[in-house]
Amino acid sequence: MGGKLWTYTLSSRDGRHTLNMPEGAYVIGIRECSGDPTLIVFVNPNNPVEPRDFYVVTVGSGDMPEVVTLEHIGSFQSPDGNLKMAFVVRDDL
Repeated sequence: MGGKLWTYTLSSRDGRHTLNMPEGAYVIGIRECSGDPTLIVFVNPNNPVEPRDFYVVTVGSGDMPEVVTLEHIGSFQSPDGNLKMAFVVRDDL
């Protein structure tokens, strides 16, 4: 069976966030939908679900984690007007 495109709302708070997604899910990007940062993800809905970690940081004032490998997804403007960057946490690298 082919995959599906699903969306997941990501918190705009700085820090690490965990979302449950099917194994092997591939994050295509991030967009604002109805004012919320929303991940667009290619998934196989038949795969078992696993936790996936993401990191959000405010440009210019947020703190980046020291011991984590991050893969940039994209940027978005938070409801308070700040520019935020979103990353997939890659503990597997």
